[in-house]
Amino acid sequence: PLSDISFVGSGRNSDSKDLYANLVYKIGGRQFDRSSEKQPDSLSALGSQHWRDDSLKLALFAYSGTADIETVDLDGNSWEGQDDFWRLGVGLQHDIRDFSWSVQYTAGNNDQPYGNLSDQPVDSTTWHVEALGFAYPWLMLYGRYEALELDLPEDVPGLQPVQDIEKIIAGAKFIIRPNVSCNVEGTYYTKGAELEAGLDQTLYILLGISF
Repeated sequence: PLSDISFVGSGRNSDSKDLYANLVYKIGGRQFDRSSEKQPDSLSALGSQHWRDDSLKLALFAYSGTADIETVDLDGNSWEGQDDFWRLGVGLQHDIRDFSWSVQYTAGNNDQPYGNLSDQPVDSTTWHVEALGFAYPWLMLYGRYEALELDLPEDVPGLQPVQDIEKIIAGAKFIIRPNVSCNVEGTYYTKGAELEAGLDQTLYILLGISF
C-alpha cells in the first residue's frame, strides 16, 4: 500500500487562514512519484500505455476557512462580517487496465453566508460517479453524473430557496498530433436546468495546443 499526504495553509491579510488537507491511500500500482519504475530503453517506449496503473485509491480531504462578506438589505443598509465554512469529502478511484471509475461525496456548511439577511446556516452536499477509458492511445472517452444539493434559507429577499442541480456529462478527448488535442463535451441536466439557462444541453469543443 502507498500513501500520499498534503497539508496547505493559505489566507488573506487577516487574522484567519484557510486550511486544506488531503490524504490518499493507494493499494497496488506504481509509486506516487513513480520512483520505482524501470526506465524504458528508448523514447518510443516511454509513452506506451502510460495511463495503465492497476490500483485502488482511497481519499479523504478537508477544507476550512473564513470568507469576508458584505450584504445590503432592501432599505440600503450595509453589513460587513465573516462567514465560517468547511468542507469534508471522501473519494474512491479504481484503475483497471484501460478503464477507470471513481466516486466522490462532499458535505459542507457555511455558517453565515447571507450576513444579516438570514441567521440560517447553509448545508451543502456534492457527489459524482465517473467512468473513463482509453479506446485507443490517442482517444479517451468519459462520462460523469454529478449533483449539487443546497439547504438554502427561505427568508432572504430574491433568493430562490431550491437550487439543486443534477446533470450528465459525456465527452471525448483525442490527440490530433503531438502537443495538439481536441476535447468534445456535452451536458444534459436532469434537474435544475433553469438555474443555468443557456448552459443546459450544450456541446463544447475545445482545441488545445501545448508548447
